[in-house]
Amino acid sequence: MLGLLRPSELLLLYEITTDLDILARQDLLEFLRQESEQHNTSILYATHIFDRLDQWATELASVRDGRISLHCPLSEIQDLQEITARGDTAPLFSLVEGWLKRDAGR
Repeated sequence: MLGLLRPSELLLLYEITTDLDILARQDLLEFLRQESEQHNTSILYATHIFDRLDQWATELASVRDGRISLHCPLSEIQDLQEITARGDTAPLFSLVEGWLKRDAGR
């Protein structure tokens, strides 16, 4: 959080919202969006919690076996577009859940 005290070109955040309640999480994500837009800050946010990130994230990187297996804008992920078109209320969550189930053989 100390990195937020001054404008930066890049913020590296790991599970920054884990212990926050819903309102505090939403407020922090909105603050980070504004910070990114106003100061042209890139934010790398590593998380296992995908709810409410559908409209926040612009790109997705997936790490499998210690290597980046995917890195691209959300708009280029065909599976995500299909899930969204079906009217899923949490498409990013559903996409990642599907990947995890596939990888676990479920």
